[in-house]
Amino acid sequence: MSIATASTSAQGHRLRVLLVGKHELACRLLALLRDEPRVQLGIVPARSEVARDGRETLTGALRAGDQVVPDDGRIALADAVRTFRPAVVVSAGFDRIVKAEVLDAIPNPVNIHFGRLPRYRGSFSIPWAIMNDDDVIGITVHRMAPSIDDGPIHLQATIPNDRGSSCRVLYLQAVERGAALFRQYLDLVLTTAAVPAIPQDELAATYYPPEYPGDFRVPWKQMTTYVRNYIRAASFVPLPGAHTSVDDTAFEIEWPVDERFGDPRLAPGTIVSRDGRDWIATLNGLIGPRLVRHAGGEEAFANFVDRRRLAGKRCT
Repeated sequence: MSIATASTSAQGHRLRVLLVGKHELACRLLALLRDEPRVQLGIVPARSEVARDGRETLTGALRAGDQVVPDDGRIALADAVRTFRPAVVVSAGFDRIVKAEVLDAIPNPVNIHFGRLPRYRGSFSIPWAIMNDDDVIGITVHRMAPSIDDGPIHLQATIPNDRGSSCRVLYLQAVERGAALFRQYLDLVLTTAAVPAIPQDELAATYYPPEYPGDFRVPWKQMTTYVRNYIRAASFVPLPGAHTSVDDTAFEIEWPVDERFGDPRLAPGTIVSRDGRDWIATLNGLIGPRLVRHAGGEEAFANFVDRRRLAGKRCT
């Protein structure tokens, strides 16, 4: 498939929009912008995008005729902005900070962030909202700044943090809501002189680093609700989920799990049998896995415990 390279020639009076990013949100925006006759679209796929079974990629969604804009890979977006001269740059999972001098050349540079800014700046915003047991997951369209997620806010929305849903399910809901928010933003750009923006409250800001807490190892010494949410927040099929080990054997715990409170005398991580099923002790209760994954294969937790004679042993 041949992909066209963007030129600087004008195509009528269409709004030049440069899409930069990766995976599902970028793919939704690609489809949305392709269908907008008032837009001339340029595309810069993120270099960190990885193709995996079960994940969409912006690179894989390209068609013949799509305008892929050169990006020099050294000064973030500098070449693409010089080449394409966009009126709007929309970042959907872009993997580099854009420098101030590049942003100054873009009338409307925006980022779609899965967090309720100014809270949840940085990485793993949906998993952290799950682990913090928030009632909602935030989605924000904000003006890009030469730092992390701190530009003024244009639009914001939330989705419910359904306690029965995995992180993957909530992420896909956030993707759809984020695409709808950008549709609103684009309509404002096309019909108004300036899109309103509200500065973020720095006193309310929180930031999360680009590592999952504990490297996805289940923290059995935490409270039951936190452990349950930790496993749920790590559940993002097809990526590896929360893991633990017993007798030097590592295994993943798949979502969903059950929870039960009590048995505070048990050492956290201990595998016990209660009411005819197997559980793992937390600081103030029990977590009941249904399915686990070991050596690439899926197995019922009860069979895993019985086959390896793990009752009474401790997970770490």
